[in-house]
Amino acid sequence: MKTLLQDLRYTLHQLRANLGFSITAVLSLALGISATTAVFSVIYAVIMNPYPYRAPDRMIHIRLVDKNGQEGGFGLTASQWEDLRKSPMVEDSFLTSGASLTLTGNDLPEEVSAGYMTSNGFQYLGVPMALGSLTGKWGARAIRSLWR
Repeated sequence: MKTLLQDLRYTLHQLRANLGFSITAVLSLALGISATTAVFSVIYAVIMNPYPYRAPDRMIHIRLVDKNGQEGGFGLTASQWEDLRKSPMVEDSFLTSGASLTLTGNDLPEEVSAGYMTSNGFQYLGVPMALGSLTGKWGARAIRSLWR
């Protein structure tokens, strides 16, 4: 313990004797630590935890791919999907599908990408809807706002 106190006294004496070096060293350490923290925060947000969903580590995505690497679709009927949701091996599920739609009504038709999902999709993902509601014709309202 005595040698530790002697070492600390000697260290403080040297820091006071070389004040310019001490300030430079402390500032360098502070900048290095803050830069490391900033870089780690960006890496964590972008690479390690990129999805803003509730419990993304518990989600899986099932799709069919043939021997040539081409992605193919597969369909579930409503009763098959309900059976899947009732399975003790599955906490919950939702279905999605994509399509290419053509909007008309202006001078030229416009092609837009659309996505469909079951009504529990937003609850499953833990994100709010950006537009409309789950009841009624929310899709028509979304398309009407796109036209304007």
